[in-house]
Amino acid sequence: MTKKTRKERLELVEPLIKELGLTPGIIELYTAEEATNEDISISNTEDAAPLSWQDAVAMLSAGKTSFAKKPKHSIKRVVFYSYKGGVGRTTALIQTAFQLARQGKRVVLVDMDVEAPGLQALLPPTGKSTDEGLIDYLWERQTCFFDEHHQPQIELTNIIYSVKDSPSRRDLFIVPAGKIGQRYIQRLSILSTAHLFSASTDPWYQFEEELWKQYQPDIMLIDARTGLNEWGGLSLLQLADEAFVVLYPSQQNADGICFVRNLLKELTGVQAKLVLSPIPEGIIGEALIKSIKPSLQLIENEEPILISYNPNIAGSNQFPVETALPYYAPLANQLLEISGIEETAVILAESNRLELIESLTFPKANAESILDTEFDFNTIFQKTADFDRFLDDSVWIIRGRKGTGKSTLYKLFTQYTEIAKKRSSGILNNIVIFSGHGVSNTFKPNADVFSDIQKQLIIDDSDWLSIWRAYALFVFINLIQNLLRLLNQQN
Repeated sequence: MTKKTRKERLELVEPLIKELGLTPGIIELYTAEEATNEDISISNTEDAAPLSWQDAVAMLSAGKTSFAKKPKHSIKRVVFYSYKGGVGRTTALIQTAFQLARQGKRVVLVDMDVEAPGLQALLPPTGKSTDEGLIDYLWERQTCFFDEHHQPQIELTNIIYSVKDSPSRRDLFIVPAGKIGQRYIQRLSILSTAHLFSASTDPWYQFEEELWKQYQPDIMLIDARTGLNEWGGLSLLQLADEAFVVLYPSQQNADGICFVRNLLKELTGVQAKLVLSPIPEGIIGEALIKSIKPSLQLIENEEPILISYNPNIAGSNQFPVETALPYYAPLANQLLEISGIEETAVILAESNRLELIESLTFPKANAESILDTEFDFNTIFQKTADFDRFLDDSVWIIRGRKGTGKSTLYKLFTQYTEIAKKRSSGILNNIVIFSGHGVSNTFKPNADVFSDIQKQLIIDDSDWLSIWRAYALFVFINLIQNLLRLLNQQN
C-alpha cells in the first residue's frame, strides 16, 4: 500500500466501505514524503483558542490567554448560551433576530445545540423542508476526499432556508443542525471537533466563507448547547465575538454562569451580557432579582437584561411573538450599539481626527426652539441610554427639572410619532399614542394648587405617582367619552 499513490489507495478502500453498507468517509493520512510534496506541515497550536473547557482551564492555569483570529469577512458572531435548559435561550435568540431584521440587518440563525436541536421546529421552512443541516455539511467537509472526480454533495443552499418577516419584508436565514435520525447520530459521532476550527481550511471556516459569499449577513446568531458541553464550549471559546448568557435567577445557575463568564472574559476578552429569564411579575420577581444579584459577580455599573414571564410566549408555537418583542429590544440595542461603535472606530481610523472634530457643529436646542419640521426635530433629538428605560411598560411618569427634556419627549411622541417608533426598535409598534394635555375644562391647576397638593401628600404619606396615575386614568376615560359622543353624533 505504501508504494501506491493516494488516489490508488482510495480506490481500494472506498468499495470495501460501501460493501459494509457504510457511508464513505476518509481521514486524510499522509506519508512523510507526501506531506512534504503537498507542502503540509503541523500547525503551531501554541496560541490557538481552546477546543474544550478542559483546555481552557489548563491554559488559564498556565497563565496563557487566547484570541481566535477573525476570518476575512464582516459577519459578527453572537452566541446565545445557557448553563441550564428551559430558560428561554432559543426564544431570546429568535425574538432578537426579528428585532435586528426590523433595524435593517441581514441576520442568519445557526443551530449549534446539536444534541437537542430545535430551531427548525420553531421557525419551520415555508416551502420544501430540508433533510440536511449544519452537521451534515461539516461532516462531509471533514471526512470526504474532494478532487476533480469527487465534489461535495451537500452545498450551503441545501442546508439553509429563509423565513420572511412581514412587517419589515426582510428574510431571516436559518441553518438548522440537521434532521434527527440514525444518519444524523452517525455523522455527529464521527465529527472531530478538534478539526472544525483550528485552521482556515477547516470545515467551519469553509461554511463561513460560503455563507459570506452567498448571503453576506451582518450578524450570525448562534444557538449554543447548554452546560459545560463540548459543543457549547466550542461555540463560546472559538466563535463568540459577543455573547448573551441566559439564566433563571437561581443559585445553581449563578455558580455555573459565573465560571463560564469569567473564563470567557480572561481567555477571549469577551464580556458576556447577562439575561435573566423568565422573571415572574410583581414582588416575587423583584425578590428573586434582589437575592441573586450579589451572586452574579457583576462588574461596575452592569445591570442584567430582564425578560419578564409572558404567557403569550409560553404557549406559542409561532414566532415572532409580537406582543413580547419589546422585552427583547435591549438585546438588539446592545448589538446595534456595538456595531455603531465599531463602524465609528473604522471611520475615525481612516480620518484626520482633528479636522473631523473641528468640522462638527451642533445646533442650540431647547423646547421653545424646536422647529416644526420632522427633519429639524430628527436632527436635534439625541437618543440616550435612558430612552429605553423610559419605554419600559412599568413607567408611569417622567419627572425632571426644567430643561431636562420633558417637553422634547412630549413633542417627540405626540407630534413626531414615526420618529419615536423608528428609535424605539419595535417597542412602540401597535401602540396608540395620544395627548392628555388640555383635555379637561375644569381641572387647570396653577402653581398654588400644586403646592397645596404637595402639602397634603406629605400629610397623607403619599406621592405624586398616585396622583398622575389617577390623572392618566381620568384623561383616558374622558377621551373614550368624547369618542362615544362623536360616534353617537355621526349615527
